Amino acid sequence: MSEDLNVLDVRPLLPARDLAASRDFYVALGWTLEWEDTELALLTLGSYSLYLRRCDGELPFEDQMLFVQVENARAWHSLAASILPSNRFPGARLHSSRTDTYGTLSVLLEDPSGVLIHFAQAADAGGQ
Repeated sequence: MSEDLNVLDVRPLLPARDLAASRDFYVALGWTLEWEDTELALLTLGSYSLYLRRCDGELPFEDQMLFVQVENARAWHSLAASILPSNRFPGARLHSSRTDTYGTLSVLLEDPSGVLIHFAQAADAGGQ
């Protein structure tokens, strides 16, 4: 590969109907707010980053997904379950965990805008 084509970073850009609510939701899940303005917020979790972008128009939010491979999906399920009962994040929803046909333990969580976060634990990973 040519040196000119080296990739330095890839960051998903997720829509947010209410930027502040979405930002606070991700911070409650352990992300760190690195930077924000009125239209965009940059958050990090370890060495991974994502952008949240304020979207006022009609965007199919339910067609947006963030896939996160994790060591322990049950731990993420517990964390999500602990922050949702406060009703601080209207619209956020935790689905039941499931074991997919290929053996992956999956936890599905919708953020306040309806973006689906798919926490996936490989079948051979710890934490089961």
